[in-house]
Amino acid sequence: MNSLDLSSYFQAGTPNIAGGVALTTAIDYLMNLGMENIHKHEKEIVNYAINSLSNIFNAIKHTLKHKQYSLG
Repeated sequence: MNSLDLSSYFQAGTPNIAGGVALTTAIDYLMNLGMENIHKHEKEIVNYAINSLSNIFNAIKHTLKHKQYSLG
């Protein structure tokens, strides 16, 4: 920054102090849970979602394969 260009230094506004406090609290919360536990839970949720969607798509595929559709 040029010493003659102080306009950006005196811009109006307030630093986001609450955001910094919230971020620190969120990081503390996640660290207390344990990143390994979070990763394990995330993997379980993803596997559940994949299996559920797979079952739905297989049911749809099976239904479409064994039904005759006409346009009318």
